[in-house]
Amino acid sequence: MTGALVLAAIGAASWWGYGAWVTRTTARYDSQCRALRSESQWAAMAQLAQEWSEWDPQSADAWLFRAEAAQESDSLKSAVEFLGEIPTTHKKAIPALILKTNIEFEDLNRPLAAVDTCQQLIRLKSNLPFPHQRLIFFYSLTSQRQELIKQITAAIRKGCEPREAYAYLMISDALTFTNGFEVNSAWLQSSPDSEVFIVGRAVQMAQFIQALPNVDTSIYGTVETRDKLMSDYLKQYPHNPELLRYFLHRAAGQGDVRQIGQLLTQVLDEYSDDSIFWRYRGWYHNAHDELEQAETAYRKSNALFALDWQTKHELAAVLRRRQELDEVETLQQLALEGKQISSDVQQIPNAAVISSEMLARIQRYAARCGYELVSQSLARRL
Repeated sequence: MTGALVLAAIGAASWWGYGAWVTRTTARYDSQCRALRSESQWAAMAQLAQEWSEWDPQSADAWLFRAEAAQESDSLKSAVEFLGEIPTTHKKAIPALILKTNIEFEDLNRPLAAVDTCQQLIRLKSNLPFPHQRLIFFYSLTSQRQELIKQITAAIRKGCEPREAYAYLMISDALTFTNGFEVNSAWLQSSPDSEVFIVGRAVQMAQFIQALPNVDTSIYGTVETRDKLMSDYLKQYPHNPELLRYFLHRAAGQGDVRQIGQLLTQVLDEYSDDSIFWRYRGWYHNAHDELEQAETAYRKSNALFALDWQTKHELAAVLRRRQELDEVETLQQLALEGKQISSDVQQIPNAAVISSEMLARIQRYAARCGYELVSQSLARRL
């Protein structure tokens, strides 16, 4: 055997020997950690798993044992830190990140961190239902309408949307939860300066009171106090889309054309894809007898979000004023159908158990509105 072959043979044997040693060492750590777990010796397991992770930082099991020991010892901050250390290429990364999300949302009250983890999960596996459902829940509770619609659309495209997504789409311009104020208040404690939670809490409170005018709402203060609070928030966050939608809705109900015009000037260009703002632009132009501009704005609103029955109703009124009657009857019928479905959806106690019959009604309505993404996905689902 030549010298070169001898060296190659020695090298191969050395590599095999090193690999066998690594395998034995890994197996030893694993068996010892399992033994300590069976005896609930969390401190000892934590110490051994730390030694293991320092020896092999790429070991998913080492980090999982550390996370479990931390969780059992009520060191939840350490647990989520360890779960986040698992290499994302490992098959155990996704279940670990799901657990991390649950701890962040439920135990640590770190919703913004949980949102980041959900987005990480989607980057790893875009058709995973769990993070889409969690984000839809989060954006709904915080009244972030555009983020909600984008998340639902993304989930539908991947075929992993939850049932409640379709209910939320139908009432996305006034999505109210009985516990919306309380949940946002709890989340606000994690980030006291968060505009998302400050505004989310205020809008959920205001919409809840509007939806249930006969319920005792004195726990939220007097009407004057609440109105001043909402106005103060608008001064503090003059471009916040959730606040602007709330005040636009109120001003339109009062017929306050001047305030509608002022509020529309506060809408930033980055919200140009929000159909609600285009609807109120149509309302504003219609109030000034600028019928062509009103029609353009309403059609833009309808193109951005075809399920909005109110846009169809107001567009029909403008077309009637312009004596362009070809579409009026169809638009009015769609508006009535959409309004009835939205009203019925709002009566569902739990959107997660929305009936197949209701989903079928939404499917037919979406098809008639030309919203193919929703109509086709529901047709497949049903």
